[in-house]
This record gives sequence, structure tokens and C-alpha cells, in this order.
Amino acid sequence: MSLKTDYKNDKFSGMRKYKIETDSETGLSTLDDKTEYVEVGDIFSADDINNTNKAINKIEGTVNDMIGAIRLDFPKTGWSTQAPYKQTVNNAGINDTDVPVPMFEYPVINSEQQQKDVDRSVGYITDITTNNGSVTITCNYRKPTADFILVLKGI
Repeated sequence: MSLKTDYKNDKFSGMRKYKIETDSETGLSTLDDKTEYVEVGDIFSADDINNTNKAINKIEGTVNDMIGAIRLDFPKTGWSTQAPYKQTVNNAGINDTDVPVPMFEYPVINSEQQQKDVDRSVGYITDITTNNGSVTITCNYRKPTADFILVLKGI
């Protein structure tokens, strides 16, 4: 939908002029616009504001989708037994059309060796695939040996 972007204001010379007519039976008055217009402008209607608000709501939804993040736990025990090593984690908020930015978080780390194991395990990843309702990580050559958290930004 393309919203109108060329609204114009009324242009007139001098002051606005109105003729007031009063109904003798009801006592009600009406105004008759007698202004001399150089250019008659546009009316901004309820349809216009409704279309504008719909467009803003759609943009807001898109922005919220872009800034959202999903965290998925990939335990070291969940990998397939032979190469390529794969693990799939379910999450209803993910679609196969999503193209998120992957990041990683450390689980609770108690030692330098544990941190090295997580870093090494994340380094084994060769592919991250979003599916309808899940994410699959593939490691073509080595099986991860530590738990880690995949954070998908932009879901």
C-alpha cells in the first residue's frame, strides 16, 4: 500500500470569509464559505489516518521482530553419533524463512578449561538452519564437547 504524500493546504488571499444564515423557525445557523481560494487543499480523512496507522503498526511489528532474540540451549549430549554431527532444538517462535544473526552465550562457567571447551565447541559449527519450529546446528567434522547457548537475534 502506498500512502498519499502530496497533501496540500488551502491557499487564499486575505482573510477567510463566511456568510452566516439563520433559520427563522429553528434559530440554527449555517456557515457558507465565501473565501476566495487561490488553491483548494486536500481533506485528511479517517481513511487516511487509518491507512497511516496500519502502515505504522506493520513497521512496528517488523522492527520488534528484528530486535527480538531467542535463546536455545544446545547440550553436549544432544549431538548425533557420527559426522556430520547435528542437533535440532525446538522453539515455536522460529520459521524457516527467518534469517537471524547468531550469537553465543556461555552457560554457567566454573573454570578456564570449561570456557575453552565452549569456545572450541562453538568453533566446530559449520551451519545453522532455521526450520518451522526448530533450529538445526551442523558440525561437519567434530562433535561439540560442551554445552552452549545459541542466541538468535532478529526473530
